[in-house]
Amino acid sequence: MIMSSGLGTSISKQFSRGKIFFASALLLFFSFQIIGFVFCCTDIEYDLNQKIARGYISRNSIFFSIHDPSDRTARVGTMSASDGVLKVEGNISYFIDEDGLITVDLEPIEAEDPDYVLENDSLSSGLTQIETLLSSGKGEYLSCVHIGSYRGIFYRGDAYDFPLIDGRFFSEEECLSKENLAVIGSDYLNDTYTENGKRYIDYRDRKYEVIGVGGLSGPSALDGLFFVNLGSMTPEEQLSGIFFIDSRSSCEDTFDELEQASLSIYSNPLDRRETPTMFIDIISGGMYLKSYLKILMVFLFIFAYISVLIQSMRKQTVKVSVMNIFGIGFGKIFRKVTVPLIIASIAGLMSGFLIDLVIILSKSFSLPLDMMYGYMTVFF
Repeated sequence: MIMSSGLGTSISKQFSRGKIFFASALLLFFSFQIIGFVFCCTDIEYDLNQKIARGYISRNSIFFSIHDPSDRTARVGTMSASDGVLKVEGNISYFIDEDGLITVDLEPIEAEDPDYVLENDSLSSGLTQIETLLSSGKGEYLSCVHIGSYRGIFYRGDAYDFPLIDGRFFSEEECLSKENLAVIGSDYLNDTYTENGKRYIDYRDRKYEVIGVGGLSGPSALDGLFFVNLGSMTPEEQLSGIFFIDSRSSCEDTFDELEQASLSIYSNPLDRRETPTMFIDIISGGMYLKSYLKILMVFLFIFAYISVLIQSMRKQTVKVSVMNIFGIGFGKIFRKVTVPLIIASIAGLMSGFLIDLVIILSKSFSLPLDMMYGYMTVFF
């Protein structure tokens, strides 16, 4: 009787522990679904907001110019003295006379070749040298002549997903077309007019057909942008701006390909330029959700998952031992151990799925619906 009573108490404890295990597994998978979805949407929305604030230029972008041997090099740097020691940083030129008087020469360094002229002639392909250069990459990327809010666009593949409130963006084939096409920000709408059922705008002494209007549902930095297809720009305009390439991933390989093309076309390499710093970069400091923080969060979640899993397996071991004492068969033991885990997992994921759906429908994130549904199903 004592043994029977002890076994009964043990069974009762195992059933209680089974409920705790079921609740723990359900909560674990529920948390996995919610945390994963919210984490990804928050990260993507933050990157998108920064990209919009930069004029739809991502952190992967690389700004550059064609090396011009006729350019004089400015002298930039600092001078400081400490304990009688003069410290000079940069390329400042100076002279100290016998009285210890320091004379600083800030005259720019002479050009390598003052007579060199950077040109943009048409080649046998019908493209200009700049068009040939910017279209010489092999992967999916966007290249651009950047003149403030005025930009000449070329892209390959699915490299650019500019948000539109009306119309469409340039096709890949239209980017090098000589036809005057434009995608404008909403700030320019009052300057447009209609002819033969098409919308037009006069800009830089040229008439452009407006094929799309960029922007978001509310005011944003996109409203003041003016995009044209690269082929519609004059050769002089193509040379007058700074260039940048952008992509969904690293642009390094594309930059190397364009530099090889520059050596072939101009016999000159490309000079990297500083990416323009926007107000949002100063505010954020680039700290939010850096790569190492994302990796750390993933590892913390994996650690929590493994910890719960180990504890659960220990509880299941005791449960299996008790059922073995009562002579319960392997098949029934297997079902009793695995079925609750499967049910808890599905219940947790389904509960998280419903919460994700509520988050989407409540418009908690300013992201495209198809993107959010995609993340929701990935974690489901």
